[in-house]
Amino acid sequence: MGSISWIGFKNVGRAECLDILGMTPAAGPADRARFSLAELPTGWTVLVSQDFAFASEKRLQRLSAGRTVVGLQASETVMCATATLFDDGRMVWRVDYDCEVGHPEIAGCPPAEYEAIFERLIAEQEASDITDSEVDIIFEAPIELALAVTGFRHDAAEFDWGQPDFHPLDAPAGPRPGGLFARLFGRKG
Repeated sequence: MGSISWIGFKNVGRAECLDILGMTPAAGPADRARFSLAELPTGWTVLVSQDFAFASEKRLQRLSAGRTVVGLQASETVMCATATLFDDGRMVWRVDYDCEVGHPEIAGCPPAEYEAIFERLIAEQEASDITDSEVDIIFEAPIELALAVTGFRHDAAEFDWGQPDFHPLDAPAGPRPGGLFARLFGRKG
């Protein structure tokens, strides 16, 4: 898988998400797009990005103004994952796992499902045949928590409710690199 991030918007439809994000529909297959969006029957609309940093806390805080959002960042390369929920501009909870640290770091109060998820993953890790650090099953804790909240997991092909219908998106054109003087004088920042 590598690295990925996604943002779920609670009770926000596709058209409103596009407006909030400043993105437009694009052509081509969704699985190859930098950004793709799907409305889920769970009441969440999910934006998936191939950019690990896209679901940053700063972006989640901004996007949560007047709504609830969940963000997930996951990297199998370095075995780290973070799930965060913001509601109306404030962080409600965050569960962060980095295999270098070896245990989840929690901020706020995650939902009740978290404790059962964590206990199950600890039991799976202890019961596994893996004697060294080949696979760290606890890495799944933030990913499983985001699934419990939204009904979506980025690496699942199908769910109880079916398959998500993702559509590719084009991001808005951002400012060119460098400041005003760099643009005026042709220097790159």
